[in-house]
Parts: sequence; structure tokens; C-alpha cells
Amino acid sequence: MDPTQFFSISKTLAEPDELETTIPPGDNEARGELNYLRGFVLYRAQKPRESLPPSLEALRIDTITPFLPDDERTSLIYSIASQAEEIGDWSTAIKFYEEAMPLFDASAEYSEEQRLALRERQAYCLHEAGRYPEALALNKQALEAGEKLFGPDSEKLLVVVTNISQNAYVLGDPKTTQSFLERVLATATKHDQHSHIDNALFLLGVLAFEQDRFEEAEAYMKRRLSLAEASSDSNRIKSAREDLEILYEKMSR
Repeated sequence: MDPTQFFSISKTLAEPDELETTIPPGDNEARGELNYLRGFVLYRAQKPRESLPPSLEALRIDTITPFLPDDERTSLIYSIASQAEEIGDWSTAIKFYEEAMPLFDASAEYSEEQRLALRERQAYCLHEAGRYPEALALNKQALEAGEKLFGPDSEKLLVVVTNISQNAYVLGDPKTTQSFLERVLATATKHDQHSHIDNALFLLGVLAFEQDRFEEAEAYMKRRLSLAEASSDSNRIKSAREDLEILYEKMSR
């Protein structure tokens, strides 16, 4: 369980397979431990689709016959949510992130930053599940708490501010979308966060184009290309040029 160590996945998984044959019928605690360890190893192996079923089974058994310490139970609930998110199982991810929230809030082991990150993940999953108003409300709560914790122009808020812009976009609120994208751009520029700068300029360009503000859309895309060329990053330049060309093609139709 030491995150700094490496081990053979196949050899380690062979051990619970062998142990499973020795578990007496009705020994729920041992079977729960076995599934917990199997899920943990597969999670470490970055195989979320395979690790999710034994992890869920371990938690089911723990609900009936508790065997996990409180901290491990909280960690398992969070890892189940994370695994489900990774494979796009939004309903499972939402369910277990929701279960993890009060546990994170009640435990001194988790920092305010970790609690905010949990809400950010939950809001992302709500968005992906099409539950946009809920995602927006949760993101706004996370942003308000994050502003108090880090300050309103902290780079740590870039993701949640971007997510709010996307929530607003799908909810048909271009004014709010524009406002939050401009905030992303200002914060990213202050902290020299290139990927966020490029993404904000691209999205601002798309938004302007969709509202028939073609000159403004071109200006955003050209600004992005100019910054990319100044960085001498070939991949960044290529992407900016391609998107500018696509814009010109759409404007000429």
C-alpha cells in the first residue's frame, strides 16, 4: 500500500485468488477484506473498470458486516467515485462523491483544499450527466469557498471558473459564459498558465462567432496564435493555426 513502491500486479492479484479458496462459507469479513484488497491492487494498476466491481462488493459487505476502519471506508468511497468517473459511469460517481462529502467534512484528515476538490469533481460529474443547474450551483459554492481560502485571482480557481463558464454555456447564458471566460483569461495570464490562456481564448472566439461577432472572434484566435508563436511551442502553434483556419472557413460560408 506504499504509493512510492512498485510491485507485480499479476503476482499480487494471484494471492487473493489463492486465498479466496480458503475462506470458509459465511466469513463475510474475510470476503470483504479480500475484495477490498483486490480492488485496491487493480486501482493501483490503473484499471478502474476492473477495480470497481470488487470495490463495490467490499463496501456492500462492509455495510452489512463492518470491517473497515473509518478512514479506510472514507477512502474506499472516494476511490469508488473516482473509478466510476474515470470510466464515465456518472450516476455511480455522483452517488459516491455525494456520500464522501460529509465524511470529508467531518474528518480532520482532509484539508479545505481537498474538500473543495471533491466538490469540483462532483460538479464535473453532474455536468457530464446533464444535470447542469445542479453542477452550476455546486461550482458556485466551491468558487465562493475557494475565493475565501485562496483569494479571488488564485490559479487554483482556474478549473472551477472554467467549469462555471461551461455550465452557463449549456444553460444558454452567454453573458455569464463570457464573464467567466474573461476571468479565466485574466487569472491565467497573471500566472502564465498557457493551457488555460489558450483554452479561454479559443472558447471566447467560439462564443463570439456564435453571436455573429466575427471580428471579435478573429481577434481572439489571432491573439492565441500570436502568443503561441511567441512561445516557440510547435504543438501550441499548430493547434492555434488550425483553429484560426477553421474559423476562416466557417466565416466564408
